[in-house]
Amino acid sequence: MKKAAVILLLFLTAATHFARVNGDDGGRWYRLRQKADSTVCFLQSRLLLVNPASPVGSELFHDYFKSVRMALRLPYDIYDFREERRWNKYLADMMVHFFVCCDDLPGRTCVAYDNLLARKNFFARQSGKGEGLAESWSEIAQRLTAQEAAIEVNDLKDELLIVKHGYDAPHGIEIDSLLSEAITQGLADEPLAIDRLYAADGPLSRLWTLMAPELRDVRTIYISGNFKYAQLNFGAIPIGGGLTLSDRYDVHQMLSTASVGAGHSSGAAFRTATLFGGIDYESRGQASAAKPDNEPWNLVRGLPDSVRGGFRPLPWSMEETALVDSLLRSAHVQTQLFRGAQATEEAVRQMSGHAPDIIHLSTHGFMLAPLFTDSTVTEAAQDTLRYLTILSQSGLLFAGANKAWRGQMHQDGYDGILTSSELMKTDLSGCRLAVLPVCRSALGEDRNLTGMPFGVAYALKDAGVKQILCSLWSISDRATSVFMRYFYRHLVGSGTPAAALRQAVRDMRAAGYDSPYYSA
Repeated sequence: MKKAAVILLLFLTAATHFARVNGDDGGRWYRLRQKADSTVCFLQSRLLLVNPASPVGSELFHDYFKSVRMALRLPYDIYDFREERRWNKYLADMMVHFFVCCDDLPGRTCVAYDNLLARKNFFARQSGKGEGLAESWSEIAQRLTAQEAAIEVNDLKDELLIVKHGYDAPHGIEIDSLLSEAITQGLADEPLAIDRLYAADGPLSRLWTLMAPELRDVRTIYISGNFKYAQLNFGAIPIGGGLTLSDRYDVHQMLSTASVGAGHSSGAAFRTATLFGGIDYESRGQASAAKPDNEPWNLVRGLPDSVRGGFRPLPWSMEETALVDSLLRSAHVQTQLFRGAQATEEAVRQMSGHAPDIIHLSTHGFMLAPLFTDSTVTEAAQDTLRYLTILSQSGLLFAGANKAWRGQMHQDGYDGILTSSELMKTDLSGCRLAVLPVCRSALGEDRNLTGMPFGVAYALKDAGVKQILCSLWSISDRATSVFMRYFYRHLVGSGTPAAALRQAVRDMRAAGYDSPYYSA
């Protein structure tokens, strides 16, 4: 039985590699997926018969997880609900079986890390944007230098998985249930709760106590969390003496540490920028009746009553974008500024394929409850895709958006509402930095099985943007304007977003905005 499992696994590995290299056609991919199904089912049917702590059980569990990870690397039509059921089942089964055996499985930290990468890499692989992504913890360890560390937060066990160069396995550090609960309670969109979470004696200071022994000889940290841990600013974790993690380390917060060493960073000077701000959410051409095949936004279930009538202008946005435009032009950056009724959804779409170095989007964002809507029904199968539904429930607002909220459409078909799903269809790979002074723009629906926060920031990364400056909670319009002034002054001086961000945070503290609500 064990020999048969190994043979099937070896076949799947070789066949997957052959098909990738030789550009196999759809029929052969289908047959390969059938073989993957049989391999996974064969191994899974035997997991309940063995103890994961035993030599035989350990080998069987490791083979099972390897086979699922390989199956997830095969191509799927992510817009077909039947395909969605297949890969969702792989993800769910992998998580359930790991949860069952995670306390007893030898080498479980290796499995935990590799499973996390497989989940987080899934959509990037399926959209053809997974080049350079690491497939395993050992590949990440090889990419790290002696003074670097990669950290994934394992959501299935509440632990930190830390990888450094030369490690023979990721080091696991458990986050106890009391600390986990305290962090969860602090994730409210409210200033006092935020201040308590990031306080010098708050829950995150205890998280630092757990991390500190592993980071003594480290200068650069690559860190990624999912589910509730994706809602944290790890760089703002207090480490004592009035300092934060970013004050001592070069912190790179990532969607996934699979991107470590993927070669996306560039130290070249910024040359071009496009800015959106001071947007008129009322004016945008002539309105007509809503299209019969598109449900008006004001009828969408789960829409808060506070925004059914539309959004108010951001008072400081006009001044902010004018100042940023002036700072960039003084540094010889060629800028294009869209304000008022000209700050349209179409202007964003038209950047596709030739995006500037910097995109600044000073506007309102939205993130609704992930409900299934008629707008996400597939025409062929008449069934609803959860993946598309989630991404259609968040986005950014542009000129004339209020008319769409009230159930009207513009004559040209654009509603001024750029959803995350629509944003992902643009090619913004030329953009090195997207700046989003938008409330909660870093967040997204995080109850999906990949653990990724499906929202605006995720959509921008999928569209090819290299780095994103975004917010974890609702932010003050005036304080954000002050922050942007500091940030861009240092950006045109230092040329690196990370250095500019660190200095801007220091400037905010010195200017009296020392509350974590502002500085974190």
